[in-house]
Amino acid sequence: MVVVAGGVVVVGAVVVVVVVVEVVVGADAKSIVLLLPHADASSNTATSALVNRRIVGIAATDIPLIVEIIGIFGHSVNTPPLPSIPVELIEIADGILVALRPPTGFGSPNMAAVIEDDGITVVDSGTVPRLGREFADALKSTGVPIRHLVYTAPHIDHVGGSTAFPLAAAYGTPETSALLDQPPNVEAYSHIAPELADDFLGLTTRPVTHTVREAAWISARVVIAPTHGQVAENLVVQIPDANVVLAGAMATFGVIPPAWAGNPSQWADQLDIVLGWGTTIVPSHGPVGGENEVRELQQYLRSLLAPRDGPWDRWTNQRFHAANIERAAMLAIDDPSPPPSILALMGIS
Repeated sequence: MVVVAGGVVVVGAVVVVVVVVEVVVGADAKSIVLLLPHADASSNTATSALVNRRIVGIAATDIPLIVEIIGIFGHSVNTPPLPSIPVELIEIADGILVALRPPTGFGSPNMAAVIEDDGITVVDSGTVPRLGREFADALKSTGVPIRHLVYTAPHIDHVGGSTAFPLAAAYGTPETSALLDQPPNVEAYSHIAPELADDFLGLTTRPVTHTVREAAWISARVVIAPTHGQVAENLVVQIPDANVVLAGAMATFGVIPPAWAGNPSQWADQLDIVLGWGTTIVPSHGPVGGENEVRELQQYLRSLLAPRDGPWDRWTNQRFHAANIERAAMLAIDDPSPPPSILALMGIS
């Protein structure tokens, strides 16, 4: 059993989060008391909602959830490396293969591929080269070369494994291209995804070779289309003949999304357009879904300006929630700077 309790104390301009985590596995019990300063008193309500929660019946195999709960507050923990998981390719429609990873958050994204007679289009490369190589190796069974690699966003969980696809044409937006021309911030990534810290050492990424500004066919089956909201410039992949959308960064199902770098309100609106492109939606994190899952994501994004309870209280990756709320509030006063909560998670003071 795991019990999370706590509260928020405001001392002058400083918010202190008091968190008590009790872990009971078998006959062993351990309590951890954390006194964590929080930089922004305006997020008092949201932070209280996060810490005043009770979670029961957690098995020993679910201990990573405890790490995530503590990680909400930027507390440093010893996180074991992300293990290699055999890639299981699931065919969700004719020639459309997806590898769904456990929806634990930022460091463990889904990957997808569209198989055609003359080549494969891979959508997002995984967070690190190891994950990219595992997916590329699994695709070898098709006997078809990988010709196209689409980056749906510039974040590391979409581009970090790109060197595993050395000969593929790499498609991205101008924003993604500009960011990939800079060296990756491995220190920040190691704070957000400590289970991949060893993989981030010496990390390099492949630049965009084909900049996308307008929707276009890149093969007989695949259309790539610019959109926005999750960041300023995203890409979404459509397979019209299968009514499938490989939404990448524009969708997460059952996982708190990284809305802290974009515009949550615009993102919610853009999802109406995405729904017009297909009935089967493959997200970057979480299970394959459809309209119901997209509508739930929209509700979450639109709730950030006036936080309330909802099904997202049970989603994984809760550590991004406070940063998402801050982002929405800051944009409402025309402040586009990064939320303090996400800077803290990245180890940036």
